[in-house]
Amino acid sequence: AEFSESQFMHPEWMVDVPPDLATEWYVTPRPSGQRCLVIASRGSTVSRLKTGRVLHRFPSALPGGSKNTRHGANDAFCILDCVFHKQDSVFYAMDCLAWNGMSLYDCTAEMRLTWLHSKLNDPSECGATKQPGPQHRFQFATPTTQRADAAGLFAAYESPVPFVRDGLLFVAMDGNYELGVSPLAMLWKDGACSEYVLDTNADGSVPERQCVVLSLRVPSGDVVTGDTLPVALARLPPQFLAATAGRAAVADEDAGVGEDDGMDEDEGGDLG
Repeated sequence: AEFSESQFMHPEWMVDVPPDLATEWYVTPRPSGQRCLVIASRGSTVSRLKTGRVLHRFPSALPGGSKNTRHGANDAFCILDCVFHKQDSVFYAMDCLAWNGMSLYDCTAEMRLTWLHSKLNDPSECGATKQPGPQHRFQFATPTTQRADAAGLFAAYESPVPFVRDGLLFVAMDGNYELGVSPLAMLWKDGACSEYVLDTNADGSVPERQCVVLSLRVPSGDVVTGDTLPVALARLPPQFLAATAGRAAVADEDAGVGEDDGMDEDEGGDLG
């Protein structure tokens, strides 16, 4: 699961506004749904969630995605970063990582998104945006991407869209597709542009109380969240840390725990 999740670029929460937001960033309304990698190759298409679980196996009109779009033994392939919008069974392509056998990971977002919109929406290049058929089970679409200036922000935030909006995704125009948590992408959510600005239960209901997991970093005293990229919320004073450490040492002595009471390294169980 960790390996699969590491194949995505994960946005940071937008807590500060970059000074070049209006000139060097794109903004896209993010559809609500399941984020997945859609991989078309060898005459078949598969969508995988961040957990690594297969969401769908199906034929598609993407390059290499069905017997109709497979190109010989050295078949082309396609990789799209998508959100599956369950309400209308549409894959919304948010980014393009490979197209027709050409990798785009190291290309700028400006290049990737221009390529995505031009290729996916060109009927002569690809029929993935057409209505589903025998060799094209799901329809693909691209949300509108614009420069993150005042007009672009207003459009992304309030303009009508054919899907349930779940926040705004910002990407740096000159950034490549950087795996893991990346400052080249940011996500903004609030009550007006997302149903899920708060944590929800499995059935979609909002719990009576919001919960957060925090951890204490010693010796700095930073109290941080349990996110992939932790956010520091506070710093405890040195006097408190010293008093806490003293109480912990006394508790260990009372329990008869010493520094040499643990197992040797080679006595541990097999964790493989």
